[in-house]
Amino acid sequence: VKEVLQALEELAVNYDQKSQEVEDKAKEFEALSEELNQKSSCLTSIDSELQKLKEMTNHQKKRVTEMMSSLLKDLAEISIAVGGNAIKQQESSGLIDEEFTVARLYISKMKSEVKTMVKRSKQLESTQAGSSQKLEETERELTACRLRISQHEAKIKSLTESVQNVEQKKRQLEENVDLLNEEIVRIRAQEKVNAMEKENEIQSANEVKEAVEKQIQSHRETHQRQISSLRDELDNKEKVITELQDLNQEIVLEQERLKVEHEKLKAADQEKSRQLQELTVQQDRREQARQDLKGLEETVVSHDDLKSVRLQGAFTLMSKQQLTFPSVCGGWSFQLPLGSKRR
Repeated sequence: VKEVLQALEELAVNYDQKSQEVEDKAKEFEALSEELNQKSSCLTSIDSELQKLKEMTNHQKKRVTEMMSSLLKDLAEISIAVGGNAIKQQESSGLIDEEFTVARLYISKMKSEVKTMVKRSKQLESTQAGSSQKLEETERELTACRLRISQHEAKIKSLTESVQNVEQKKRQLEENVDLLNEEIVRIRAQEKVNAMEKENEIQSANEVKEAVEKQIQSHRETHQRQISSLRDELDNKEKVITELQDLNQEIVLEQERLKVEHEKLKAADQEKSRQLQELTVQQDRREQARQDLKGLEETVVSHDDLKSVRLQGAFTLMSKQQLTFPSVCGGWSFQLPLGSKRR
């Protein structure tokens, strides 16, 4: 009986020990269940945050794609404006790398065009400086020609007035000479007639008439020689006037030619100034487009970095919160499914 009682006592003690162990395990299981519920709720919040992150990423990606498309359109318009061949714009496929590749193609093309236009701008500036210098020289020559023309015109006017005065005086002198010669002939004839009458010289009327005619003829010849001399002098002066008029005409033509050349140089200078202004405006637009693209690249890079950091943090948190329970009996280990509750 003692042995039975002793065995019963041992069984009771073992039962109490096992009961205590069961209670301890039950408490431990309850604590693990509570921790599991907390981890499940935390995982649910992480899932919702990850979903929001995906939505934000898609929205940001859509915005970046739209910005890239708008930038590509602007670059295409700039390329057309500078006279280059427009690159055919592809339909947006949603891939940022492809958009950036197309943008880099545009930038490379614009870079070569900018270098060409800068070279042309320098050439136009040097040509404009040469044209301005030549224009100043032409203006100085034109001013000198105008001064010479004014001097020649004044000289021609003075010579013309002098020739007219000489011609008028010559005519008056010719008339006076004719009158005086006729009077002299008449007086000489009268003197001879009187002398012949006084000296009683016998001469026929024909001889007297012949002598008078000879004197008249001599007077005419003298008069003709004087007229010829005056005409020769007048011809010489008219020749001088003609030469001066020809010289004046040449100077006028040269002035017209210089004026036309001056207008051409002025028009060319204005055209080059306009082209230089257009090149400056186009270069400013390219610089603005380059700055916009640079800002867009920085925005996309910062967005990608932020997205990577958030995803890395979410995955790290999920890996830390992975639930694994220790072995309860017999060395078995198991994992509870997410969201399981204590019965």
